[in-house]
Amino acid sequence: MNSNVFGKFSITHCLFLLGLGLCAVASEASASGALDESRPSSTHAIAGEGKTLPEGVWRARTIFSSARAQDGFSDSGKKEDGGWRAEVSAGAMVIEYGIKQGLSLQLLAPYVFQAGRALNGNKFKNSSLYSRLYEKSLEKVSEKLISKKICLDAQACRKAIEEKNLALPYDTTLVLDTGESLPVKGGVPLKAVLESLIVNAAAPSSGRVGLGDIEVGALWALSDPQVGWKKDWGFNASIGAGLRVPIGSFSDVPAAQRPTGRGTWDLGLRANVDKAFAESLLFSWQNQSEIAILPARKKRSSLLNSNSLNTANPAVEGADGKSNDGILKRTGVRQTGFLKVAWGAENLHSSFDGFILNAFLKYDLDTQGEREGESLGPDSALYSLQCGLTWDGLRLNLPVQLDFDASFPIAGKSVPAAPVAASGALKVYYKF
Repeated sequence: MNSNVFGKFSITHCLFLLGLGLCAVASEASASGALDESRPSSTHAIAGEGKTLPEGVWRARTIFSSARAQDGFSDSGKKEDGGWRAEVSAGAMVIEYGIKQGLSLQLLAPYVFQAGRALNGNKFKNSSLYSRLYEKSLEKVSEKLISKKICLDAQACRKAIEEKNLALPYDTTLVLDTGESLPVKGGVPLKAVLESLIVNAAAPSSGRVGLGDIEVGALWALSDPQVGWKKDWGFNASIGAGLRVPIGSFSDVPAAQRPTGRGTWDLGLRANVDKAFAESLLFSWQNQSEIAILPARKKRSSLLNSNSLNTANPAVEGADGKSNDGILKRTGVRQTGFLKVAWGAENLHSSFDGFILNAFLKYDLDTQGEREGESLGPDSALYSLQCGLTWDGLRLNLPVQLDFDASFPIAGKSVPAAPVAASGALKVYYKF
């Protein structure tokens, strides 16, 4: 299916569901009476996002997602087609256990099944990412030309390369930062050499598949109608903490391929708030803050062949002297989360009892970090709208739930290709 058509279809229906839920606040309140906020109902039809499991209850979740990425967002936040294409299929197994009332433990293991990528070089040359890489490459080449006294300063080099199509009159070899040698034929404009180098260095291939980073964590109820410290806050609240362990491939993945992990040991702190405005209308907010507590090792990629790691010596004259097996640090705090509206479909008709309509506004504000003191690029931001349907078998005394969702990007910054995704999840409960 064409992703643009899918996106328009999803926006229309998600906004409809969101508006339907907002309008239901007044209608349900008048039908069932105003809620006593000092005593949240213990019979809500919809469980909150921050609910802990009852003591002794296990929950196994199997998640599968298929995504296509095409259009992205520039460094200034404008939507653009930078030539990138991606098709990714991934899944996850999540095991949770209610260790006691108000406290749940969780183990998550993701897996990547497919990570196909491609690049249209002509469109890529019009993207903000290409402009950033071009400026960086032009600066490096200008430094080398100045050292050889071919031009006096950076401004003169830029003018000679971009306006006068500067070409060296003889064959020569440029030493790249990686220590690799780039042959430059006499008479070939240096601008064309730069363009070819940048596109070749960015050209992707199919990414890695396999196990991703494993996450372990705990969720603790602060306020809940049935458990927790407080019973009179008027809403459910919980906090969680987790650790992401770098099991997935990362350190030896060249630039052309997509890794299955992030490489760093990350600590996450999560906050959840659920507020019911009626028995079958729930608003939720969740935010997770992540910091890297241990750095990663990241092998350097070749600038001549992005599908290979660098084997040249970066300590030779003209190179930057940075190790091929360097340390990558993720600085700052990554913020991910969502706002959610969940509405019971039984309000449309009694035959829909057990079906729940969901609408999410999701965000991911990520930090790129640095390798050997060199920035990996600007921080990114991605905002997505997700809508879906949940079938809750617990309403029929069946220990099963099913989720179906579709999501698409609506805004962002410094994201070369943003995914349009469809996902499904099966949840099974068991109590000893």
